[in-house]
Amino acid sequence: MKERKAVTWFTELGLSSVEFYRLVTGEDPPKSGLQILSLGAGLQSSVIGLMACHGEIEKPHAAIFADPQWESAATYEWLTVLDEILLKHGIPLIVVSIGSLPGALVSSARAERERRAQEGRGEDVTTERVWAAPPPLYTVSLRERGCKWPKQIEGQLTLLDVPAADAADDSGDPNGKIRKPMMIDVLGTLGRNCTRTYKIEPIQRAALQLMGFKRASPRRPVTQLLGITTDEAGRMRKPKSKAWINSYPLIDKGMSRGDCAAWLDHHGYKPIPKSSCLGCPFKSNRSLAEDRREDPEAFEATCQVDDEIREGIAGTKAQGLYLHRSARPLRDVYLDDNNESLFDIDCQGVCGV
Repeated sequence: MKERKAVTWFTELGLSSVEFYRLVTGEDPPKSGLQILSLGAGLQSSVIGLMACHGEIEKPHAAIFADPQWESAATYEWLTVLDEILLKHGIPLIVVSIGSLPGALVSSARAERERRAQEGRGEDVTTERVWAAPPPLYTVSLRERGCKWPKQIEGQLTLLDVPAADAADDSGDPNGKIRKPMMIDVLGTLGRNCTRTYKIEPIQRAALQLMGFKRASPRRPVTQLLGITTDEAGRMRKPKSKAWINSYPLIDKGMSRGDCAAWLDHHGYKPIPKSSCLGCPFKSNRSLAEDRREDPEAFEATCQVDDEIREGIAGTKAQGLYLHRSARPLRDVYLDDNNESLFDIDCQGVCGV
């Protein structure tokens, strides 16, 4: 798999975050009162950084971007541009990463297949499990309504004609008066572990490293500037720990996502590409179609990840895993730009905006 990662002054110079901070600002990072921009490299968080450069809001001490190494080429290109802008205004952009999310999924899936193969051959299982923090991958399980009999049924929805005389013993109804059972494929998802593991925790660790501490403390809380707008106000959260303070500059200014786009246009900036992992299960068909059209090679690599995870990954017994909500191989999904459906929704920046 081709390596994808952010390229900025921080990643190229190879300095520690503290050394880079000193280089950009000429000062040591504060030991308390640190304010960071939690940068997702999408529209809203980028506008916060740009507004700080224009003096419209207080400048954060630093911007921190957590790289899952699965962003689009357009996002990485924009990050390089934003890095130069922030640098000119004395805001260091620090990039952190715990590694490649798609690489971890593929490694985990391959290790699980090898472990099952060893079990099938009656051998000692010597292959180590490779743990991954997966996105909310889709999985399908067969469920039955109205009858306890297990049946193997193909298709999304099937009505079964079960003879009442045969079914009576199992139902407990001596008269055999039971409803026809219904077999349905139930679409479910794994838990969303990727955001905390690949985004939230790396950014918070980097903030603590800037201050020179290993643990957060309410005595020296860190303020995180988050890119949430008025049309997403329901996503505002109060941190569980008093060691962290969430700040919403765009909410404070009464700005919607549309207002952010208008602000960019007014100040002469080009539209900012949406930021989300290429294989995010929340992506709409329209977004996936754009990925395929704009970067066919990257889309094919995402399809290969989807193929690899089909038989399962470490940490879950579920098999039949998919990146797409149709529970079909991604390369086989009809991604028509004009195909609006019940499921044609976007992630709305649940990870980083």
